[in-house]
Amino acid sequence: RTEGLGFFIGCELALAPSLSQDRAAATRLVVRIVQELVGYELPVEPLRFVIEGGAELEMVPDLAAGVIRIDPV
Repeated sequence: RTEGLGFFIGCELALAPSLSQDRAAATRLVVRIVQELVGYELPVEPLRFVIEGGAELEMVPDLAAGVIRIDPV
């Protein structure tokens, strides 16, 4: 889970534990997602996307809780 991203976009980002096992890959993924989120409106409903290697992920916003979860599909 990020700390401080909420200052920029109003929410923190939380990766599913299965996506966080490889710390370097998880960091690269978070950086790419943050680059997409900063400067755009936050998603208000789940959004699916594909990353390198073909894995499909889902961005699940919980704006009331101030978090956007990233889960594998």
